[in-house]
Amino acid sequence: MRNLERSVRFYRDVLGFTVVADAMSVGAAGARALGSASDGLEVALLERDGSRLELVCAVGTPAVAPGAHGV
Repeated sequence: MRNLERSVRFYRDVLGFTVVADAMSVGAAGARALGSASDGLEVALLERDGSRLELVCAVGTPAVAPGAHGV
C-alpha cells in the first residue's frame, strides 16, 4: 500500500470500519524484524463486526538488501 491515510479513509468511509489505532510508526529496525527493507512502517488498526484489519504501509526508501548491489 502506498498511502495509509487514503486507505484508512476508504475502509472507514466506504466499508464502515472503525479506526482502533491510527498511524502508529515502526522504525527501520522494527520494519526489518517484520521482513521489510524500508526505513520504517506506518500501521493502522481497524475493526468492523468483530473482525480486525491491520493496514501496513512502508515509508522511506527501501534499503539495499545485504549482498545486493544497487544499479
